[in-house]
Amino acid sequence: MIMKHLHILLLTVLISITSMGQTDTDLQSPRLFAPDIISTSLQEFNASFTPDGKRLFFSRATVGWGYIAIYTSELKQGKWTTPKEVSFTGIYRDTDPFVSSDGSKLYFMSDRPVNGNAFKDFAYSFFYVELKNGVPNSEPVPVKIPLPEGLNGLYPSISKNGNIYFHARNNQTADIYVSRLNNNSYETPEKLSFNTNEYNDYDAIISKDESFIIFVSSNRKGQGGSDLWISYQEENNQWSEPINLGKTINSAGNEGAPGLSPDNKTLFFSGTREIIQRDEWIRTGTKPSPSTILNTYKNGLMNIYQVSITDFLKQK
Repeated sequence: MIMKHLHILLLTVLISITSMGQTDTDLQSPRLFAPDIISTSLQEFNASFTPDGKRLFFSRATVGWGYIAIYTSELKQGKWTTPKEVSFTGIYRDTDPFVSSDGSKLYFMSDRPVNGNAFKDFAYSFFYVELKNGVPNSEPVPVKIPLPEGLNGLYPSISKNGNIYFHARNNQTADIYVSRLNNNSYETPEKLSFNTNEYNDYDAIISKDESFIIFVSSNRKGQGGSDLWISYQEENNQWSEPINLGKTINSAGNEGAPGLSPDNKTLFFSGTREIIQRDEWIRTGTKPSPSTILNTYKNGLMNIYQVSITDFLKQK
């Protein structure tokens, strides 16, 4: 009987460890997330989980963003199932999924028409669908935010209290905003304090308690192209000067599309770190299989990576 209980306990621990891919100790440097299942030869980005960590939503897109769709996968016996597109996706560009902290709603961005208006290419709005046991269970519903004229919200992220964070572009740069939920209605968006016209800041993910925010910038002085940055909320809705997540997480290339694990301790992001190198084939004269190369996650398209950010949470 004791051995049976020990076996059950060990199995539970192993499933817990593999639910996000590796333990925090293993994730001190970025690791490819679920290779050949979630991260494949296709272009993948975003990662948002139900509160129990057992269902994932993410995006896949063609090169050039001509077509984008939202996919979902379920964690069963420590392994992620083959992803399937969600029921409402397929016609319009649906992307950037975000699961509410209570798991009741899936927010996303789409260029589907709103309120009977005509379709307009790349005219994105925020929507949500109800979730039942982690599965979409309603038609998409527009999220009503009083956006000023000319301001188009992108990349929704929602805190536990319902405040919605997003970025919006003007002619030159992108800035990050928050629209606060008050009596079940969203207030006029406010720009976060660290944003200026000098920097291009976008694709922000907020922690559940709003204690920190991680975002992408393409022109702050970092490690390479677009980098991931973190800022901490201070008193009176002010935010600290952003800190670059460093060369362990950021590369000389582009990092983007951040997401957080349910406990907010693991960061998920998109990148192209593992790219096929031809040196060995040229040196040895070995001929690879072209179809194998083209259909591997190392073909240069974006994949999803994961890394622990516990050290950055201690810095506050």
